[in-house]
Amino acid sequence: MVKPRGIGNKNAFEQFKDSISGSGILRVSEVLPDTFVFDVNTPVIQMQKNQAVVDGAGRLIFGNGIYYIPEYTVGIGGTPGSGYTVPSDGIYQVDANIAVSGAAIETYAGSVLVNSVAASGTTSFQSADARGAACVNVHGIVHAYAGQVINVGVRSLHAGLTTIGSEDLVHAPAANITIMKLPSDELSFSG
Repeated sequence: MVKPRGIGNKNAFEQFKDSISGSGILRVSEVLPDTFVFDVNTPVIQMQKNQAVVDGAGRLIFGNGIYYIPEYTVGIGGTPGSGYTVPSDGIYQVDANIAVSGAAIETYAGSVLVNSVAASGTTSFQSADARGAACVNVHGIVHAYAGQVINVGVRSLHAGLTTIGSEDLVHAPAANITIMKLPSDELSFSG
């Protein structure tokens, strides 16, 4: 926090404050009259989780068109069996990989979910192999308000979907997710 001394410094700080965005990489705000705060708004990893591995947990089966939403072990900023509850308004980048299986030559659709609703423009598709297995990569940028929950979901387009159960896991979790808050306070973007 900086308080300028003298009328020349006060005017210079006012001009500097007016020329910088309040939501860009370098931010400035006037917290009290003639008292300015300058800080750098940079990407921050908010959460990284892997799917919970529970002994005896079997496979789950979902009909086509129904989202399978993974549960996770405790990660940075998270609790078991949850997505990520957003602590502050912002724009978040989500990257996830979810292993699923089902019918051979099936197509799976993965989306970023905000409060269990698919976010527009975040759906990605993955075709299954001859065994019906696939790893669906889900990526997206979403707006979220404090208290909303970000997660991902995968659904099959034609036949049923079977999640990869804990007994199938050998070297890696069946689902993982990374969420990063992007350097902006503006809850809008175009493109």
